[in-house]
Amino acid sequence: ILNWMFMGTLVMQLYTYYQNYPSDQIAVRILVYTLFILDFAQTIMLTHHGWWWIVTSWGTPQVFSVLVWSAAMIPFMGGLIAGIVQIFYAL
Repeated sequence: ILNWMFMGTLVMQLYTYYQNYPSDQIAVRILVYTLFILDFAQTIMLTHHGWWWIVTSWGTPQVFSVLVWSAAMIPFMGGLIAGIVQIFYAL
């Protein structure tokens, strides 16, 4: 729930960026929209993993020995997003 609340904040920030900075370089705009899409995808994966863990696998002890695909992708997506941002600021 907290992640979706932050996603709402991010959507408002993206809208504000779109309204106030239409003359930014195309590379910066592509970077901003790409990062938004990646962050949205990560939120979907977090939601999927939470639903799978809490609802789908409720009462199943074998859940602790299974790694669902979204759980494996969450750290990768976090690292990818952080890496892109750090490379942008390093340049």
